[in-house]
Amino acid sequence: AMSEDGSRYFYVNPLESDGGHHRSGWFGCSCCPPNIARLIADLGEYIYGVDGKAVYIHQYIGCAARIGATDIEMDTDYPFEDTVRIKASGGEATLYFRLPSWCGSPSCVINGKETPLKKGKNGYVSLKHKGESEIVLTFPMDIVFNTAHPAIEDDRNKLCVTCGPLVYCAEETDNGRLDALAVIKGGAVKTDKALFGKYPVIRARGFDLEENKERELSLIPYYLWDNREPGAMKVWIPEYKE
Repeated sequence: AMSEDGSRYFYVNPLESDGGHHRSGWFGCSCCPPNIARLIADLGEYIYGVDGKAVYIHQYIGCAARIGATDIEMDTDYPFEDTVRIKASGGEATLYFRLPSWCGSPSCVINGKETPLKKGKNGYVSLKHKGESEIVLTFPMDIVFNTAHPAIEDDRNKLCVTCGPLVYCAEETDNGRLDALAVIKGGAVKTDKALFGKYPVIRARGFDLEENKERELSLIPYYLWDNREPGAMKVWIPEYKE
């Protein structure tokens, strides 16, 4: 994961840190920074796929593209918001939209009319397009408290919080000493752009094991940790059962 200012990189991405793990500006075997250049150069092929008159939309990223005889404009702040707006114009084509596996109740409005979605082969839903189409896809992003497989001993009796496709973590800079804290399942809310003025933060119910009282926990997107003051971090947080 790259730092917020784009100058430092993680080579490995641990799910827990005591505060001693940090990004580096460069590596002797620097495979990570060049991968950023490769990703940007190939980004269009990650977003779209083409098979004859079939156009596949794999990733929801704001962009404009001409694919064959079809012009597509996509407007979204996914994965921080749940709505994707797509305008398609031009020749006849079949559009395939990926339905994320984490989303249990996606919805679709085409030219102002709600359209049922039925996931087809390989997790995509298809739409016959000709002329002008305005499509609004919504992928509700619920806050989920995940448990690990019981065979993973280190994560037993712990919870990992996700929202949509993003994994969240707790940092010491927000919560104080993490070893004294647990999380209570349920009742969490997502704030609007509370981190750096543009990234959502989850406020979860927590419990201070030393003071024996309930308190609030602040959770940030995992890939953004270690961008502020050095400190401990946890993805898997002990569960406190009421």
